[in-house]
Amino acid sequence: MANILTNERAKDLIAKGDYESLIVETSFSFGKKIVTSAINTMGAFSISHADREELLGITNLVIVESATKYNPTKGVDWNKYIYVMGKYACMRYLSESYKYNTITTTSFINDDGEVDDILEHIADTRNEKPLSLFDIESILTKDEYEIISSIYIEGFTVKETAKKLNCSTDVISITRERAKCKIKKNI
Repeated sequence: MANILTNERAKDLIAKGDYESLIVETSFSFGKKIVTSAINTMGAFSISHADREELLGITNLVIVESATKYNPTKGVDWNKYIYVMGKYACMRYLSESYKYNTITTTSFINDDGEVDDILEHIADTRNEKPLSLFDIESILTKDEYEIISSIYIEGFTVKETAKKLNCSTDVISITRERAKCKIKKNI
């Protein structure tokens, strides 16, 4: 069985400036997993083998671009960071290329473990006007989008998002509700 890149190993490679090994080991450990997760999240099961390879290429490009941008002192581990960045890039590709709805019901589990009703409506592919991440980016402020993305795409809790963005959980909750209202108005 192949070795999976650990966070400690990733930090060591970054500290040494060995980006080539970091990229190869990350791609080997997570590339296909990221692609599969994006396909499953988007419900894009019928895409061709060539498009799956394209998604793997996109994931590898994200790994290359992220290798020098990643800052381990920010408190986010490399594996989670690259998983989220790669999955998001794959979802964007699927959204642009196939008009798959990039927001799915399973992406939007609230803190109680239930699907937020407004977000369930967005995820409904029978909806006359489904919203993509691009639509949402255009109707929300940068802060609102960052919070929605952190909670519903990256999977952080309100508390984790507050810590990550260095603000209170009340601010996160209020901003999340305001963003959800804006989204609902545009459905």
